[in-house]
Amino acid sequence: SVAYAFMLKRNGVARVILWVREATAGYAHVRITDLSTSFQDGGFALSALLHRFAPDAVDFDSLQPQLEMRNLERVFSKAHDRWNVPLLLDASDFAHVDEFS
Repeated sequence: SVAYAFMLKRNGVARVILWVREATAGYAHVRITDLSTSFQDGGFALSALLHRFAPDAVDFDSLQPQLEMRNLERVFSKAHDRWNVPLLLDASDFAHVDEFS
């Protein structure tokens, strides 16, 4: 049923949120509550995820809250250079992400 499929989707989202929250625990300026606004933090959440799994890929301590665009550009660039993640978004696009995009 549609209701069951929606419930499974929401449960899957909750599991992803929990995983991201655990993976980024202890990182400054990172507070994961959802998959949208939690990532509108000037690149801190994305940078924390990259740093957690590849500490040499991102200098997390060099991020500055007042330099959101620079932080985002750096994390997108690092993901592209290191793992060939396509540059589908740029820093200005990232502020317009919703939970199910």
